[in-house]
Amino acid sequence: MAFKIVVSYSTKDIKHVERIQSSLSNEAIEVFVADSSVLPGDVLDEKIKMAIRSCDLFVVLWSSESKRSEWVSQEIGIAEGCDKTILPIVLDDVTPPPAFIQKRKYINACTDFGSALSQLREAVLARIVSSPQMSIGAALVIGGAIGFLIASMLDD
Repeated sequence: MAFKIVVSYSTKDIKHVERIQSSLSNEAIEVFVADSSVLPGDVLDEKIKMAIRSCDLFVVLWSSESKRSEWVSQEIGIAEGCDKTILPIVLDDVTPPPAFIQKRKYINACTDFGSALSQLREAVLARIVSSPQMSIGAALVIGGAIGFLIASMLDD
């Protein structure tokens, strides 16, 4: 069973999303990114809602672009309503974080996205290790994820 992450973002910030997806995705971690996870012809909002409802972690990239996005605010509301763990990554210091981010510890990626990516990997690792659904099979899969995450941290 994979650890599931949903990334909420403005399409204008897609370069950051792609780095997150390539940095975290492996056989033990599934990263849902609407641009690449939803097939053409699928009903986008239904697929996104399903992904949020079943995720272990909801990551939102906050920027001036995401502030203007109706999708991002709706996805945040769905995640809040489903009582999901929300991990904000703040991309710019131009747009003050809204209340939902201010009350959470967030990752500051304003000046160094590489460092923020390392912090994200560490946060994911900590959440995987502390997951209450840890079974023997899941522990083996998670062991592979931990190895992958540690190796990718060393590559930075």
